[in-house]
Amino acid sequence: MIARRAAFRHPAGAPPPRTAVLLSGFRRQTNTKTFVPTSTNYRWLEKLQEYEPQSIAGSLGQLLFLASLRMAGMPRLDSVGHSLVVTFHTEQPWLTSEDRDELWSAFGVPIYEQIYCASGLLATECIAHDGLHAAKGAQWTADANGELWFREPLSWWEERGEAFAPSGLFGTVEAEPCECGQTGVRLRIAGPVQRQTLLRTRALSAWAQVA
Repeated sequence: MIARRAAFRHPAGAPPPRTAVLLSGFRRQTNTKTFVPTSTNYRWLEKLQEYEPQSIAGSLGQLLFLASLRMAGMPRLDSVGHSLVVTFHTEQPWLTSEDRDELWSAFGVPIYEQIYCASGLLATECIAHDGLHAAKGAQWTADANGELWFREPLSWWEERGEAFAPSGLFGTVEAEPCECGQTGVRLRIAGPVQRQTLLRTRALSAWAQVA
């Protein structure tokens, strides 16, 4: 997912809770460990349980998969008492209210949202849960139809003759200070563009097959 060894930034800030990251491409950090889920070997689930994470970061499909296992009593993951971080890659399915209810029913912890691209973090929610803050080096804009476009921290798109790329999300770009104290650009996500319907079906069904 991440093309280079990026640092995982927990929305809760520093020091982060003991976090299990279910995505490859992140460098080793204090209080953070990477697990790579597979459908052929469930040893990663055992290792995840042994790590006793306080927080888990992963794709929507991965977290819903863990939620379904927890509701069935395997694995319990009782150590998760801090938060879940739903990490989205551009053009992936966005979190719905039904998804949020399912994750809350399973874990009962706050849920944060983050957006990544191949070169790293693009935007992250904060403890105020009032929009997503643009990551350092990332640029965001909204077109006339309300779709959000981004420019990566690494200017891959400039090499292709394009300054910005579509995120697959509708929303607004605002600059008002946040209650958390951060300043700068903040995104308010209204939802996915229509083309994400098929992407959502494919992504979630792929993780259903793992179960």
